[in-house]
Amino acid sequence: MKKIILLIIILFLSGCNAPDKATPLEEPVLLSAAFEEAFHQGLEAAKNKEWETALSYFKASAQETPFYPPLIFNLGLAHKNLGHRLAALSWFKAYLKVA
Repeated sequence: MKKIILLIIILFLSGCNAPDKATPLEEPVLLSAAFEEAFHQGLEAAKNKEWETALSYFKASAQETPFYPPLIFNLGLAHKNLGHRLAALSWFKAYLKVA
């Protein structure tokens, strides 16, 4: 867990520029039933440390709603726990840009 926090801090300090003012989203994110089903199954698999299964469900979720920040973070987390460091880094960077 400490490694994840350190990674996020490093990524943030390495060039993620936050806007001066927070701006509201133009449109709310609408989550389909298919997205919610796959995403929640991915979360359950992640809780059980079934990372391959979680990654599969998170990828299925991304087909429905690719720019949902919690999904992007969990894709990074699944890749990290599978040892896919480069993929995890890419997903965590993407998360910092959309969060």
